[in-house]
Amino acid sequence: MLRSASTRLFTFLVSALLSGCLGAYSPLNGSGDDGGAGADLGVDVNALFNANVAPILTASCGACHAKTGGVGPGFMDPKPDMLTTILAYPGLIGATPETSRIYAKGQHEGPALTPAQAPVIADWINTWNAHQPAGAGDAGTVKPQIMPFKPVMGPNTVELAMLDSALAGQSITFTARMVGTSLELSSITVITPKSSGLHVVHPLWVTWDQHYNATPDPIDSFSNLDETVPASSTTPLGPGTLILPNFQSGFMVNVVFNLIEAKAVAVPDGGTVAGGGCKNVAGFIASAKPTLSGVCANCHAQNGNSAAGAFSLLTINQAGGDAQACASTLGEIDTTTPANSRIYTYTDPASGIAHPYKFQQKSSFADNWITTEQ
Repeated sequence: MLRSASTRLFTFLVSALLSGCLGAYSPLNGSGDDGGAGADLGVDVNALFNANVAPILTASCGACHAKTGGVGPGFMDPKPDMLTTILAYPGLIGATPETSRIYAKGQHEGPALTPAQAPVIADWINTWNAHQPAGAGDAGTVKPQIMPFKPVMGPNTVELAMLDSALAGQSITFTARMVGTSLELSSITVITPKSSGLHVVHPLWVTWDQHYNATPDPIDSFSNLDETVPASSTTPLGPGTLILPNFQSGFMVNVVFNLIEAKAVAVPDGGTVAGGGCKNVAGFIASAKPTLSGVCANCHAQNGNSAAGAFSLLTINQAGGDAQACASTLGEIDTTTPANSRIYTYTDPASGIAHPYKFQQKSSFADNWITTEQ
C-alpha cells in the first residue's frame, strides 16, 4: 500500500476494487471480439449475454453504470453495444465467476445480485471462457496492477507485496510534484530486499479522475522497458521520470504491469528493451557514451531536473545502464541525416536553438553509432 495514504483510503480502494467500481483502459484489453469461437462450437455467447445477462445488469447496475461520466464507470454504455464496452474493462468478466467483478461485486453503492440472478451470470461467464479460441487470451484477465491511489506531493512508496506475497519487501518509490497542470513523477526507483531481485516488463502508468475514468500515460513512456534488478538494490525504473498531463486535485494514479515477478539476477541489466531498443549498444558505448556521460549527464542524468524529463540519461553512469541510456538517446538522433540529430542541433553554437550548453563548434561525436541504427 501507499505508506502515506490513510487507512480509510486504503480500505475504500480495496472495497472499490472488489466491488467492480474501478474502470480500465483500452491499451490493456483485447478487441472485444470472441474470435468466432461461439459460432465454431454452435453457441452464440453474444446472444446469450444479450438474452440472459444484459437484462439483469440493466436492472441491477444501470442506474450508475449505463453512461460514461455518471455515478460509476460507464461499463454498460453501449459503444456500440453493452458487451463490447464490458470487454474494454479488464476483470469485469474474468477467468471465473469468482474473479469477475460483475459477479463478485457484492453489496456496494448499488444492490448485490439476488440468489436468482447470480447463477445466471455465473453460467454465462463460464460459457464465455469455455468458448474463447485457444491462444486468443482472456479479454477479462486483469494484469498485475497497483490499486489507484492519491499521490502526495513529495516522496511516495508503493509496496509491491499487495500484488503477490512473493514480492514482500519490494517497493517502487517516486517523488511527485505538479508542473503546471501536469503531474511529474521523478526518481522512480525499484527497491529490492536481500531475499530477491525483481523483473519488471512494461509498466503503464494511468491517471484516474473522480468518477474512476482512466487515462493512460499518453506516450506510454515505459512501453519498451524490460528491466531486472538484483537483490539488495536501489535502481531507477527505466528513465526514472514520468509526466502525466491534465492532473487535477482529487485524481489518482496507478500502474499496470505487463509482467512483474521476483527473479534472481547477479547484476542489473539497465532496462533491456525489446522492439524499440538500440541495435548497437556496443557502438553507443564506444562512440556516444563518452561525451553524453561526460558533458550531457551534468543536466540530463539528474533526478528531478527538467532536462532529464525532456531527454533522460539517468542510467548512463550506472552499472548496467547502457541499454536504457542508448534507447533513450534514440529519440534524439536522426539516422537518415545524422547532422539533424538533436544531440547536435541543440548543442550547435550556430543553431539558434536555446540550450544551456553549446560545443565550441558543431560536433559529430556520435556519427559512427548513429549510422548503425538505421
